[in-house]
Amino acid sequence: QIRYVRPYVVRRLVFTGQRRFSDTYYRRRIGLGEGKPFDAARLEEGLARLARAGFVRPARPQDIRVQFNEARHTADVQIHLEEIGRQRFSLVGGRAGLGSTLGIVYNVFDLLGGEELLTAHLEGGPESLQIALALAKEGLFGTRASLGLTLFQDVIRPNLPGAEGRRRLFTSRSTGFGLGWSQPVSASDTLGINYVLSSNSTEYRLPGLP
Repeated sequence: QIRYVRPYVVRRLVFTGQRRFSDTYYRRRIGLGEGKPFDAARLEEGLARLARAGFVRPARPQDIRVQFNEARHTADVQIHLEEIGRQRFSLVGGRAGLGSTLGIVYNVFDLLGGEELLTAHLEGGPESLQIALALAKEGLFGTRASLGLTLFQDVIRPNLPGAEGRRRLFTSRSTGFGLGWSQPVSASDTLGINYVLSSNSTEYRLPGLP
């Protein structure tokens, strides 16, 4: 005989702590809300998603309090959040096919009050340069869809092997913009559409080449 277990329903969801972001921001990413079934796995996944964004510290077990009402079969959830801030700097770089690169990425969230993420990326080295400016908006029109716009310029200028000084083999530039839309379709899958328009040019500096 199969026994049906009625799930607990979230009666109240409260966020505490010094906060800059709205309840809507947290509710959309955690995936819990009043009137919905309480799902511990979904709550854990949502808190991990918040921490990966880099603006909220990872939640500890003592930061989460759940009070169950056996008679009404409801759950009151209280989550203490510690926000790091709206701005974040990170260093990027490494060794690739065109030598070593070093750069910085700057993120600022909710600058215009619309829960948008503005990202500036500058990375370069002796033979390459990458510049990008991106603006992303999650929760478009109250849905789970996201829309992003990116402006970029990439420059590649490899040195001529064996040549003295900084004699370039060629200089290639790519400038353009990209537009992307994504929609979560399940807990682990997302449907996305991206469009990129770019202008590319290459200038050779070797004598005798057309």
